Amino acid sequence: MSTTTTYSLLPVTRIATTPRAHADVTLGFSKRGDLSLIFSPAFLAEHAALGIGSKVLIAYSAEAKKLLIAPPSAEQKEHLRTVRKRVGFPGAGCVVVSARNLPEGMPHPEKQREPVLWEPEENGAVALDLSRLA
Repeated sequence: MSTTTTYSLLPVTRIATTPRAHADVTLGFSKRGDLSLIFSPAFLAEHAALGIGSKVLIAYSAEAKKLLIAPPSAEQKEHLRTVRKRVGFPGAGCVVVSARNLPEGMPHPEKQREPVLWEPEENGAVALDLSRLA
């Protein structure tokens, strides 16, 4: 003798949430050791020279433990990197630097990604303070 099993549909409840707050700049390293700099949409809106699609120069000061992100001068044609769209994070930008191009002794965050403090520099550049990661 067969019995009939009845099922009741489960309701779909949508919860309205506020957008997650993001740090202006987040630094991270991949398992291969590649450096990723992730810029929030708000940060990019405030710093037009570093917008998505723009070319930037990245320099490191071991003495100050700072990473400088700067728009290039008109005659600068080498060592340029492109700020690309960050996948899965609408409006955000990302710059990746290969592990083989990073200086030895550069501080790494303990976590996979870590927010970093920044300060404005001349000509639209920003300096990222890596001293607290060491």
